[in-house]
Amino acid sequence: MDTAATEVDTASHEQAVGAIQTILHRSLAVVEMYVPADVQGTFILAGNAFDALASVGKVFARATKTLMIIDPYADEVLVRDFVPTAPENIQIQILSDENSVKPSLRPAIERWKAQFPDKWKLEAKLAPRRSLHDRLIIVDGELVWIATQSFNAIAGRSPASIVKVEAEPASLKLIAYKDMWSAAKPL
Repeated sequence: MDTAATEVDTASHEQAVGAIQTILHRSLAVVEMYVPADVQGTFILAGNAFDALASVGKVFARATKTLMIIDPYADEVLVRDFVPTAPENIQIQILSDENSVKPSLRPAIERWKAQFPDKWKLEAKLAPRRSLHDRLIIVDGELVWIATQSFNAIAGRSPASIVKVEAEPASLKLIAYKDMWSAAKPL
């Protein structure tokens, strides 16, 4: 087999894939502009860490009073990368699972509170072992988005989505997670 021909074929293939991805990204951006804000969701290709940050930040930015983030595998990435995209002067609540929370969450929360005592009101709690599976963003106790992956690896090795939950299931999730938050232990 001719090695030079294989290298050219591989390079051509990679260029074609890149061109197709660019066309798809532009098309999705145009379509998203015409979708009502209340039903917008986001599909994030694997490896697009900035797209993940921008998509989560877009949802966080809607908060005016409270932002509850549910992630059984929460760690410092959530606090370091995503929480700063939330508006200042709101209450931010992080609910994780005592079985799967990462050890790096506690020091990240402590350092955040020490550095930003007045900018963001940040609180974290742990739900009982194995009681969480959803990854949710709850804005102002009214609007619910589901993330298909934990924030510490969102769109890292596989595509992810952030989708607004419709009114009826959202209201059930709001009740359930409000109760879970009340019963959870402080981190």
